[in-house]
Amino acid sequence: MCDLDSGKETQTSSDFWWQQVSATERYLTPQNGANFALYTNCRVQGIKRIYTSSSKIRCQVQYYIPPFHPKACFISSYIPNRANQSPHFRYNPAGRDPTGVPKGQHYFPDGVVFEAEYLGSQPYTTSTIEVVIYEKERNLCSSIINWGQTWKK
Repeated sequence: MCDLDSGKETQTSSDFWWQQVSATERYLTPQNGANFALYTNCRVQGIKRIYTSSSKIRCQVQYYIPPFHPKACFISSYIPNRANQSPHFRYNPAGRDPTGVPKGQHYFPDGVVFEAEYLGSQPYTTSTIEVVIYEKERNLCSSIINWGQTWKK
């Protein structure tokens, strides 16, 4: 048993217990209210236009989400980016409730697609698009991609 606050092995007030059940079966068990966090390392690797008009885009996504990630994930975009997103867009993310997009490594031929549609009344020119992988509660990772387009209805 170990106390992570002190960084020492202990017989009392431990944060986890390393259970050695057999030569091949082992468990790391939280103790005394401690929890373990699961960190993921996802990546948006690229997007490919499959449909473009002056008001709408459809893009395939190449990405990686660790196969063991515990929650449903979705992929969408912010135009031009998350910090400056325009209120004049409607987004149709890749992935549907309750399962989201497939996890693991996925390539363009896998057909994972998101859409963005411009609803504004005046032409709007952008130079970037931010593609984001997210859970319902939070964004996991994103990539800002050069994307020059003048949007109009």
